[in-house]
Amino acid sequence: MGRATRPTLVILAGLLTVAAALASASSQDLARAAKLCNKGVRALQTNHVERAREAFDSALRVIPDFPGAHIGLGQLAMSEADFDLALEHFEAARDGYEELGASLLDIEARRYADAQRQINALQDTVLHLQTRIAADSMVQIKIQEMINRITQLQAITPPSRESAGELPGEIYFHLGNALFQLERTAEALEAWETCRDRNPAFALVHNNLA
Repeated sequence: MGRATRPTLVILAGLLTVAAALASASSQDLARAAKLCNKGVRALQTNHVERAREAFDSALRVIPDFPGAHIGLGQLAMSEADFDLALEHFEAARDGYEELGASLLDIEARRYADAQRQINALQDTVLHLQTRIAADSMVQIKIQEMINRITQLQAITPPSRESAGELPGEIYFHLGNALFQLERTAEALEAWETCRDRNPAFALVHNNLA
């Protein structure tokens, strides 16, 4: 059950980057909202919860339907066991994504390129750490954390015109997590299966289904 509620910051960061092209908003507002969401992600990565919440709330004041901000607030609600609020935010994120169009391609391309850079950097760090004393348990824990992040990043696929505007499979992962905690198991399974079908390389959803 713990696996279903654990925040997945790498995935969140990727989804926030994707959300920078709502057709009804100006390019300036989109850039501002995306910047605020990225600020929220960085705050989460350093456990500054209230700073993250403030950044996501600020992004919604710029664009009320901005999906990345709703995903961030949904993750915060999950960590606070407010599963009804989490589901509300994840559903709002889903609805926001449905408004995305072909302009998503450029954003997706940058997201994929950034993921590849992160993978390379993490792999280099893992190799460096593996040269240290094997008995160092803290080093082994750090290595495993990085390997897990690499696995998550490798689930990000290169964009194509055929997939432009499609709802990301990962959003169904988050929806399933909230539904599961609300004991709506059948709906949770359906959401996780949708995530698996849309993104078979997404390892965490296979864990939940198992």
